[in-house]
Amino acid sequence: MTTRVSVGSKIKPIERVPDLRQQVYERLREGLRSGQFSADVKFIEHGVARDYGVSRTPAREALAMLAQEGLLVQEGRGFRLPRYTREEVDDVYEIRQMLEPLAVQRATEAASIAQCRATRDLILRELDEHGGDDSYVGAKARIREAVFALCPNQKLVQIVQLYEEMTQY
Repeated sequence: MTTRVSVGSKIKPIERVPDLRQQVYERLREGLRSGQFSADVKFIEHGVARDYGVSRTPAREALAMLAQEGLLVQEGRGFRLPRYTREEVDDVYEIRQMLEPLAVQRATEAASIAQCRATRDLILRELDEHGGDDSYVGAKARIREAVFALCPNQKLVQIVQLYEEMTQY
């Protein structure tokens, strides 16, 4: 006969480990958005794993996620930044010109007056502090994030962000 013992509060609950794949993905994506990587850099699984201190599996999965979004393209055993033709860039800007005003419109329709005022104040502050120097790029990102956070259609926002990232190259 087996006796069951309840350990109750004697055992410390297991803490969830942050998703390594997601962390590598987010850091690489931020590096891509900020221009951290030169146009000729090649992303190789084991190099990314080493650089971020993870095993090859989360590095491989993060690279695949970025490739699936079009932010990297596979080349041989590694990945590289995509190279766009003038026509492809023109096409992306045409799409952005259609989608971004719609996202802003949806944001302004859904936002309260207080949210609109707070966003306006953020925009004015960012432009005042960063409008005339190289830190404008960061200010622009914060402004866009604040405006698009008000848009109730987050799928629309994701598409806008994807096309914005494509043109940052």
